[in-house]
Amino acid sequence: MLDQAVRADVSERLQLTTELHWALQRNEFRACYQPLVDLRSGDVIAVEALVRWQHPQRGQLSPGAFLSVAEDVGAIIDLDYWMMRTAFTNAAELARPLGTWVNLSGRSLADAALPGAVADALARSGIDPGEVTLEITEGALMRDAAATVTTLCALRDLGVKLAVDDFGTGYSSLSYLQQFPVHALKIDISFVSKLDLPPAEAHGSVAIVRAIVSLATSLGLKTVAEGIETAEQLSAVTALGCDLGQGYFLGRPGTSDAIPARCPEAGDVDARLPRPQPSALARMSWT
Repeated sequence: MLDQAVRADVSERLQLTTELHWALQRNEFRACYQPLVDLRSGDVIAVEALVRWQHPQRGQLSPGAFLSVAEDVGAIIDLDYWMMRTAFTNAAELARPLGTWVNLSGRSLADAALPGAVADALARSGIDPGEVTLEITEGALMRDAAATVTTLCALRDLGVKLAVDDFGTGYSSLSYLQQFPVHALKIDISFVSKLDLPPAEAHGSVAIVRAIVSLATSLGLKTVAEGIETAEQLSAVTALGCDLGQGYFLGRPGTSDAIPARCPEAGDVDARLPRPQPSALARMSWT
C-alpha cells in the first residue's frame, strides 16, 4: 500500500513538472494579495503578493501544491520574477499607495541576475522602490553568506526593503541580523498559532514572540505576526507589541482591486477584544 502511495506521489510530481514547463508560457499563474495591517491603527498599509496556479484541468492550485516541484526543477526563478513584475505593475495601478511584499526563493536569491531583474521590474512599473519589501527565509540567507551580503546590499542600493520570512524556525545564530541589511522580521505562524491555547500550552510561544519583538525593537526592525486566525491571537500579538499583522482573521488573499483600506478587527483591539493583560502574558511566559 505504501509503495502504491509513493508511486502515485512520484507520478504526480512528474506530471506537475511537465505542466509547469508550459504554465508560464500559457499565462496560467495568477497573483492575489493579502493585507498587512498596522495593529495599532487597523489600517491596511501593505499587501503580500501570493501566487496561484489557474490549472486548466485541476482548477486553482495553492502554492503548497506546486512550489516545491518548481523549486526542484528550477522553474522557481522564472516564477519569482514573473510574480515580482506582476506585483509591481499592479501596485503602480492602485488608487492609493500601498507597500508591496514579494517572496523570493533561495534559488532566486542565489541568481546573479536578481538585482538587475528587480531594477528592471521597478523601472517598468514606475513603482516607488521604498514601497517594495522582498521576503527571504533564514535558510536562504545563510546558504552562502558572503554572496548573500553582496546581493542584499545591491538590492538595498536600489531602494527596496528586505524582510526575513518565517523568522524563528531557521538559522540558529542571530549574528546575521547585523550582517544583512534587513528591515523586518515576520514571526512564523507556528508561534502565532499557539497564542490562543491555554496558558500552560501557550507560554513557550508567548516567550518566543516577546523575545523576537524585543530583539527587533532593539535593532530598529519592524515585526509582522503571520497567520493570525482568531481574535485571541490578534489580541495577544497586539499586546506583545507586534507592529503588523497578517492572516485570515485580518483578511484573505484576493484581487488587487478588492484590498480594503482598514481592518475593523484591528486597531480598536482595546474596545473590541479581551486583550490579555501584560501581567497575564508574563505569567504565561514562565509557567
